[in-house]
Amino acid sequence: MACLTEVQMRYLVIMYEIAQSGHEIHSANIAQRMHVTKPAVAKMLSTLREKGLVAKEPYGTASFTREGYRVARQLQARIDEIRARLSEADFGLTAEELREVSRDMAIRLAQLRQTTGYALGEMMVG
Repeated sequence: MACLTEVQMRYLVIMYEIAQSGHEIHSANIAQRMHVTKPAVAKMLSTLREKGLVAKEPYGTASFTREGYRVARQLQARIDEIRARLSEADFGLTAEELREVSRDMAIRLAQLRQTTGYALGEMMVG
């Protein structure tokens, strides 16, 4: 995975969720979902474009590059795995809380892997 900040990963996940829901990825949709301004989204999309993860034409929709899609799909797979495990544990979370907690945990674990070179499970073995 490319070296990404937690915020950059969060943008990729939100964009992936929008795309998977069958909608085009517009800056306004991202801004609404992330509770940020459209200029903030434009700046982040520019950063993600520079990293080779997103393609975006001025005033157009955004899309993933092949690498961006791979990274976003990998993050979403981790989110889905965490959500399933938390669901089994039955912490009494609402569907929205479960989605948010799973997203936060997956992104933080990915960040940990980037900074340490190890996944949490790899650190505990041995």
